[in-house]
Amino acid sequence: VMVVQPVKPDRMASWKKAKPGGSIGERRLVLVLACIIPLGSHFIRKALGPLKTAMLADPELNLDNTKFAMLLSATSLPNLLVPIFGGALLDMRGSRYGTLLFVLITLIGQICFTISAHFRVFSGLLASQILIGIGAGSTVVSQAAISSEYFQGTEIGFAIGIMESAHNLSNWMGQAIPAQVVAYFGGKFLAGLWAGVFCCFISLIAAIVYALVDSRCKKKDTGPCSQKSLFFESLSLPQVFFALALFHMLFSTAHQSFDNISANLLTVRFGDNAVKAGLLASIDNAMGLLMAPLMGQILDCFGRRLQFAMGMALLVMIGQLWLALAVTSNPLLPLILLGISNSSVPTILRSSVPLVVNPSGWGTAFGIFEAFEAMGTFSGNLAAGMLKDLTSSYVLVNLTFALFGLVCFLIALVMVNKGSEEARALAFPLDHSSGVCCADEAKMEQKNSLKSSPETRLKDRSSSKKGAHSMPESNGNGSSRREFNGVLAGVKQISSYGSFGSLEEGLPGH
Repeated sequence: VMVVQPVKPDRMASWKKAKPGGSIGERRLVLVLACIIPLGSHFIRKALGPLKTAMLADPELNLDNTKFAMLLSATSLPNLLVPIFGGALLDMRGSRYGTLLFVLITLIGQICFTISAHFRVFSGLLASQILIGIGAGSTVVSQAAISSEYFQGTEIGFAIGIMESAHNLSNWMGQAIPAQVVAYFGGKFLAGLWAGVFCCFISLIAAIVYALVDSRCKKKDTGPCSQKSLFFESLSLPQVFFALALFHMLFSTAHQSFDNISANLLTVRFGDNAVKAGLLASIDNAMGLLMAPLMGQILDCFGRRLQFAMGMALLVMIGQLWLALAVTSNPLLPLILLGISNSSVPTILRSSVPLVVNPSGWGTAFGIFEAFEAMGTFSGNLAAGMLKDLTSSYVLVNLTFALFGLVCFLIALVMVNKGSEEARALAFPLDHSSGVCCADEAKMEQKNSLKSSPETRLKDRSSSKKGAHSMPESNGNGSSRREFNGVLAGVKQISSYGSFGSLEEGLPGH
C-alpha cells in the first residue's frame, strides 16, 4: 500500500491558533478576579446619584444642581480619549501592570474626593472626579483585555457574559448601598463616600492577586498571548472592528441615554408613581444578571454573532417605537424587549473583538470601544435633554432611539453581506478543545492544499513511494484495517485536489 500523508497547513495565523493561558483552575480564578477588579469603578460612578440629596442638603458643602452636574460630567470627559492610551499601555506593558496602575489611580481619586468633601473644597472634588474618570474608564478596558487573553477562542462569550453580569451587580450595589450606609450613620454622606473607598480597596486586592496569578501563568506560557507589542503595532485594526465599534457607539447611546430618562418617561407618559417607575426602569439591570451569561454561552456554542446582533437591533426598534406610539397603556412588554436587547448586545460585541483583532491590539481595541461608548453617552444625554425641552415630550426621543436601532441593523447586515474573513469568523461557534473557530483549521487546510506547488506535490509523491507497499498484518482487533481506511481517506482527499490523480487503481482490492 502506498502510504500518503494528506497535505497539512504549514502555517496559520499564530494569534488564531493561540490557546488561552493558564489551566482550567487558573482561568476560573482569573474570571472571578476580573469580575471584582472593576467593582470599585462601577460602584463609585453610580454612588453619587443616591448621595445627591444628602450632599445638596449640606450647607457647608454649598452645592447646587449645576455644580453637582459638573461633578457627574467630570468622570465622563476623560473617557473620550484616555481609554485609548490606557489600552495601548496594556498592549505594551501587559495587563497585570496596567490593571494595577488603573485601579490604584481610581483608589487615590476616591480617597482625594472623600477628603475634599470632608474639608468642603469644591475644586478638590472636581479634580478628584477627573482622576477617577482616568482610572475607572481604563479599568474597564483592562478587564476586557484580561478576558480576551485568558478565554480567547474557547469560552470568550461566556466569560464576557459573566463579567457583564458582574457589571450590572456592581451598578446595583452602587445605587442601593450608599443610601443605606448614610442612613445607618445618621445621614452623614461621608460614610457613603468611604464605602466607595472600601470597594476600591477590594478592587486593588483583586488586582494584586491577579498580577501574581498572571505572572505565574506567563512563566509557563511563551505563546503569542504572552507577547507584548509596540504602540504602532496596536493600530492595525480591521475594518470589521470599526464597524463593530460604530454599532457599539450607536447602541450605547440609545441604551445608556434611555436608562437615564426611563423612570421619568414612565412617570410622564404612563402616569406611574415614582416607586413603580423605578421598579420598571430596573428591569434592564435585573435581566442582565441572567441574560448576559446565557447569551455568551449561546454564542460560544452556535456562533452567528452578527445575526444575533441584527435581532437585538430589531428589538430596540420595536421597543422604542412601542413606547413612542404608546401602543398599550402597560409599558411592561416593550421594557422587557429592551431589557433583552440591552443585556445581550454588550456581550455579543465585546466577545467579537478578540475574534477579529490581533492580540497585540486587544487593549487598544477595547480602549476605542470605551471611548466610542463615552462619546455616544455624552452626546446622547445632551441630545435627549434638548429634544425633551423642544417638544415637551419623549416621543421624538424614542423615535430617535428607534432610528439608531435601524442603523445598527443595517451595519450588521452590511458586515454579513460583505463576507470578509473577519466577518466570517464571527459566524462560527468556538472549538473548546483547540481554542479556535471550528471551521478555521479545515478551511486553512483546504486553502494550503490547493496552493501547494506541483513541485511540492511531486516531492511528496516520490517520498511516499519509499513507504510500505503492503498492508500490515492484522493484529486481530481490526486496527490494521482502520489504518488502511485512514490511508485511503488521505489518498482520496489529495486526489480530489489534483495532486496524484486516481490512486485507488493501484491499491489492493480495487
